[in-house]
Amino acid sequence: MTTHVNPASWLSGYIADLPTPFDEQAELDLGAFAALCERQIDAGASAIVVGETAGEASTLTADEKVRLIRCAVGTARGRVRVIAGAGSNSTDRAIELTMRAEGAGADAVLSVAPYYNKPMQNGIIAHFRAIAACTALPIILHDIPARTARPLADETIAALARGPNSLWV
Repeated sequence: MTTHVNPASWLSGYIADLPTPFDEQAELDLGAFAALCERQIDAGASAIVVGETAGEASTLTADEKVRLIRCAVGTARGRVRVIAGAGSNSTDRAIELTMRAEGAGADAVLSVAPYYNKPMQNGIIAHFRAIAACTALPIILHDIPARTARPLADETIAALARGPNSLWV
């Protein structure tokens, strides 16, 4: 994990969202993944995103996600930040993924608004505040209205910004 004073200072420029490569046995191909990380670092990315929700991340196990994060962190060696996808429609699962991402060395987590369940805005606030209570990592709010059916309202973002966790990005 890279030390960060102000996450907003490094959340600029080119941030690569990496796909997850698999081998012929449908196992993670960590060699190919490390090469993808290195390619983005060489191209000038300021951060890389691992296990983002719009791709294959929903089909990965928690252990596979941790292996990808550790691979990215080991490959990056502090040259770029590693942002781990740690979102879920289940608050307990999102907390578990966030804690595991932090333990694996991620610099921040990308946490999606709960999908499928269609919570009201107060439910979304409660979801994100519960996640924030379990981590010291910056939390990047991820909004995909086409998948969640409940976009993050401006008022929800403002309420989270006024809350006890100052790590929202």
